[in-house]
Amino acid sequence: MTTRDNVRQATETAAAAQEMTALRADFPDHEIWREDDGGHVRYIARGQHPHTVVTADLGELRTALSGASGQSLAAASQPASSPAPRFDPATPHPARVYACWLGSKDHYPADRQAAQQVAACRPQVVAGARANREFLGRVVRYLAGQRGVRQFLDIGPGLPAPGATHAVAQAIAPESRVVYVDNDPVVLAHARALLTSTREGTCQYLAGELRDPEAILKAAAQTLDFTQSAVILAAVLHFLPDADDPAGVVAALAAALAPGSFLAISHLTADFAPEAVSSAMAAYNALVPAQITARSHAEVTGLIGRLSLVAPGVVPVSEWRPDHAPLHGVSADVYAGLATMSGNSGISRRIPDRQARDLGRKAGVKASAR
Repeated sequence: MTTRDNVRQATETAAAAQEMTALRADFPDHEIWREDDGGHVRYIARGQHPHTVVTADLGELRTALSGASGQSLAAASQPASSPAPRFDPATPHPARVYACWLGSKDHYPADRQAAQQVAACRPQVVAGARANREFLGRVVRYLAGQRGVRQFLDIGPGLPAPGATHAVAQAIAPESRVVYVDNDPVVLAHARALLTSTREGTCQYLAGELRDPEAILKAAAQTLDFTQSAVILAAVLHFLPDADDPAGVVAALAAALAPGSFLAISHLTADFAPEAVSSAMAAYNALVPAQITARSHAEVTGLIGRLSLVAPGVVPVSEWRPDHAPLHGVSADVYAGLATMSGNSGISRRIPDRQARDLGRKAGVKASAR
């Protein structure tokens, strides 16, 4: 290292120390410290709640702690009509509510209250969240291990949790390249600090809005080669109402993928328990600013458009290529499926409604007919 490099490093360290001092003065209710793990520096802030903010950037740390509505990480790449979410521990947040159901610790009392109220209407929501997480692992293992996919675009991953896309893919193929996209600055700050890639591979984190797939693709193309890749839309499309044209969003993402590529989805449904799921969804939408929409089997399948489905098609999430036989009587209100751009899918694009009802009966309940 040259003398100039030493001076610059010392200057940067001094500036960081000054900002740390300022942060501690501005946020006295938080314990704030710096960690250096083999040259990988991160900053941690822990307050009165179990939620901890972790980031490699002091600017992001200030944004997360202040909850300022001004320029944030996500604002830089989102359209003006889609303001970046604020960090507000008093308001339930979809990623933190989901973390409650997964058994994570990254949540506040408001998030836990919302999670409990929704679960009181439909207790299976907890099993559904965990089954969805297990589906993510299975589909990534299938793509990396059996289909040779090495490029993954995961949109709306939520807070870091075990079994993340890059961890699963790189365990099979260390050279795998993964781009995560989220519109929440706190999610991105956690991801940058906690999700680290293998040396052979790449792990990137982008601010983006699902409603603007073209912007996501343009940014992700700087890291990913879309000639053979996979887009992951796990439990995210139900945050788009019909007015936002979720099928159009899927079509725009699929249009960028070459033959041999894939698109995986999982989606909330009320098919298996219409009244209970409707009550739980109403409770969620009354408490959490991000609204959700349950869709039927035909509607979820319709989101895939003209793409070909890989067997077994769009099925209850626990029945998509399970590692073991699904437990009878355990209902997860989620459909899952994988589409391919190659045309070599295992089944036709759309399953008749009669077969859709049979899928519901297999899960131990009667699916609602359309």
